[in-house]
Amino acid sequence: MLFQWENQGTIESDVKKVKDITLASCRLKEKDLENIISKRIDELVRTDQLMIILQERQMKEEPDILAIDEEGTLYIFELKRWEGRGENILQVLRYGQKFGRYDYNKLNWFFQSYRHSKLELQQAHKDYFELKIELNKEKFNSDQRFIIITNGLDYDTWNAIAYWKDKGLNITPLIYRMFKLDNELFMDFDPYGPNPDAPREPESGLFVINTKAYLINT
Repeated sequence: MLFQWENQGTIESDVKKVKDITLASCRLKEKDLENIISKRIDELVRTDQLMIILQERQMKEEPDILAIDEEGTLYIFELKRWEGRGENILQVLRYGQKFGRYDYNKLNWFFQSYRHSKLELQQAHKDYFELKIELNKEKFNSDQRFIIITNGLDYDTWNAIAYWKDKGLNITPLIYRMFKLDNELFMDFDPYGPNPDAPREPESGLFVINTKAYLINT
C-alpha cells in the first residue's frame, strides 16, 4: 500500500492511503505494460535467479516471458493489465500445456531466436549460473512454474489458485499496483524469484516526490 504523508513535522501530521488505479483507467493497453516490462525486465524478474530465454513476439501465441532456473525448471510468465480473473489462469495453463511438452531442442531454438545467437542454451545456462558442468539436456523443462502478473486479484481467482496448488500445480500471482500522484504515474511491484528469502538491495520506505513525501508499506 502507498500512503501520502501530510503535514510532516506538525501536530496534524498523519498519513493518508493513496488509491491505486488501473492501466485501463489511464487508457493504457496491455501492450504498453509489456513494452515497459521488456525495458526493465531485470526489475520484474530476479535475473540473479532466473535466466530469460524468450519474450513474446508479435503475432505469436507465446507467454510474455519464459525463463529457466539453475535446475532447468521452466517459468511461464503472463502479464495482465486488469484485475486477476479465472480466465487469466486458464490462459497460462494453456501455455503450460503447450510449452511444457517442449524438449531441449525446442527451448534451444527459442533461446537462440531470442538472443539472435548461435550459442547453445546448454552452454549459455552453464555460464549464466556459473556451473562446473553443463546441465543434462533432459533436465531442461522437466518441471514448470506459472506466474500471473496482474493488477490485483479477485476472490474467485484466489480460490482457483488455491485449488490448483492443492492439486500440485505451482502457480503464483505477482501483483503490481498503479498510482497517480501529481498527474504522474507510478508502478509498485516486487521482483519475482523462486527463492523468496534471497537477499535483496535494501530499500528505504520513504520516497520524496515533487517535495511531497509518500510512504510505501512493504
